[in-house]
Amino acid sequence: MAINAPPLSPTPLRHITQYEDVRWVTFTTKEDAYAAIRILNTKELHGIAFDIAAGTTLIVPAEVLPFFDEQKLQYQQGQLLSTSDLAPEECQRLRREQGTY
Repeated sequence: MAINAPPLSPTPLRHITQYEDVRWVTFTTKEDAYAAIRILNTKELHGIAFDIAAGTTLIVPAEVLPFFDEQKLQYQQGQLLSTSDLAPEECQRLRREQGTY
């Protein structure tokens, strides 16, 4: 599968949390989600960290989105938040409601 996306970081990072810009990506169909996983396992993206979340959602570095776009995969995406992005009160509320991770 030849993909004409922008160049990636010179050295893939080993864990998704090491990337500066991480996105949640929810695909419209299971087929698009499976296609995205196949793309993430191509030679061009070998070693790029990603996580599989619930349903058709993946957690990926933003730099892989052009690869999905080139293959015309349908998805919604947004910035993945970390606890440092939230006010302390909001973190406490979420921990009470959802527990710690």
